[in-house]
Amino acid sequence: MSEPTAAGAPAPPATDKKRGAFATRLLSVIWIIPILVFVIWWKDERGVFAVVSIAAAIGLHEFFTMTRADAVEKWLGVALGLTVSSLLYWRPTWLLPAIPGVFMVAFIAVMLRAGDLKTTATRTAFQIMGIFYVGFLFMHLALAKKLPGTEHGGRVHVVAAGVRDAARP
Repeated sequence: MSEPTAAGAPAPPATDKKRGAFATRLLSVIWIIPILVFVIWWKDERGVFAVVSIAAAIGLHEFFTMTRADAVEKWLGVALGLTVSSLLYWRPTWLLPAIPGVFMVAFIAVMLRAGDLKTTATRTAFQIMGIFYVGFLFMHLALAKKLPGTEHGGRVHVVAAGVRDAARP
């Protein structure tokens, strides 16, 4: 049992000093490695999209949990990030016209939420950064499967062969 603090509330439990935050996070996601290897070799583009979308949703939730205290802004960020990644995959020509709308929705959502006006720019920046940093970049994993020669992880082999052939005189 932990000792009470001066205010009478119990103190938080002591954390394991041997294992830091990075090690804890690594151990919690180590099971994903076999899934990613499977996705590299999987032929079904829709299945790859689904797996990458789930990974993007987890990544967006993690990002916004670290940067957003407000639940509405967090879930709006996850939804906008998944929208951006879906547009990139299914309708890439719609993404460029949609970007100003994403910016405006994120900005208006931050402005309408209670919070210090001085932090509005920072909160908006984190919102937009998370949407594009996680949502936009994650979907490139699935887009790589749409490239020619990517059956059974062929893109990995094509790149390796290109490097090998480029090294020859």
